[in-house]
Amino acid sequence: IRGKGDSTKAISAFFILLRSLMFIDTQEKLEIFPVPKAEWFIEGSEIKIEEAPSVFGKISFKVITTKNEVQFYFYDSPKYIPPNMMINLPFPTRIIQEDDFIIKKERGNSFMLHGWPSLIRFVKK
Repeated sequence: IRGKGDSTKAISAFFILLRSLMFIDTQEKLEIFPVPKAEWFIEGSEIKIEEAPSVFGKISFKVITTKNEVQFYFYDSPKYIPPNMMINLPFPTRIIQEDDFIIKKERGNSFMLHGWPSLIRFVKK
């Protein structure tokens, strides 16, 4: 953000709000989509976060929604792997277990994981 005065503060606040819609990071957890919107996950949509600064280092991921799945692609491990990663979705899904992450807890449309997987697939119910 560059410039002077109140417009710089307003733009900065807007970007902080936008970042908080995409993810929230604390020392204990990286939470992706804390308050997800259903319209973000319509068939054919894509959300891409590139080199976003976090307490774990820069994080990059992409979310692609198909007719039956929501796929999370994670790139380049951050400097520190989050001890917990929470992914929230706005509708009921079933996670497909893979080898590179551990499902720690599942509650409703929220999934707590450990690891930095390359791909996480959710099948719509």
